[in-house]
Amino acid sequence: MTARYVEGIARDAKAGAVVVSDTGPVYIEKLGSWPSELLGKQVRVKGRLVTTKFIPDPVNDKGELVQGAPGEQTVMRDATWEVVS
Repeated sequence: MTARYVEGIARDAKAGAVVVSDTGPVYIEKLGSWPSELLGKQVRVKGRLVTTKFIPDPVNDKGELVQGAPGEQTVMRDATWEVVS
């Protein structure tokens, strides 16, 4: 785990709030969606950046395809944020 920050555009995804940067999406742990006044704005999010399994796999226990994502995702834990001018 690394204390870091990421800058990008605040967006909402099916799995929750994300910051979309040049390196891809970073999911914000425990934030289902951005407040409306931040959505679409350039933000700086600080916290502990980790790579972990955040979104369930796209196959259920019966082997059926379901919504999900394979592999691990980049996630910001203990996040705080601010709008970047």
